[in-house]
Amino acid sequence: KMAILDEPTSGLDPQSTQELLELIQELSGNGMTIMLSSHMLDVVQSVCDRIVLFNKGKVGFFGTVEELAGKLGRGSVVIDIAAEGVDIKSIADGILGVTDVKEGAGGVWSIEASRDIRPDIAKLVVQDGGALKSLDIKRARLEEAYTRFFAEAFDAAA
Repeated sequence: KMAILDEPTSGLDPQSTQELLELIQELSGNGMTIMLSSHMLDVVQSVCDRIVLFNKGKVGFFGTVEELAGKLGRGSVVIDIAAEGVDIKSIADGILGVTDVKEGAGGVWSIEASRDIRPDIAKLVVQDGGALKSLDIKRARLEEAYTRFFAEAFDAAA
């Protein structure tokens, strides 16, 4: 069974959009394949487990948002962490899969990684005698990955 939907949320009010997205997820959960074409990238990311990006009429990418982010040289997840009594940068730099570590405002560090490193970094902070204050994860966003994909495709063509 397969359903092909072209811009299914176009013209819908917020309530109808939510109901349609829930129906799409239910049908997918029951084994139906849903092919969805949309320029609403937040909608796509909320209901799709795989994406296809076309470039000049050809498949430029097929896979998950995380795989696309990884292909573009950016970590597929961003971990925000705050801790006391330890050097977060030194700890993070020693973890497999970490691609970037930046200190942000208020003592919160952002760590880009190719995988979810929260268990690793939490364990190391505690082992080093630190106090973990916060630990959050942000997954790659399709809109950001899409923009970077086509920027790189444009640069390659130039």
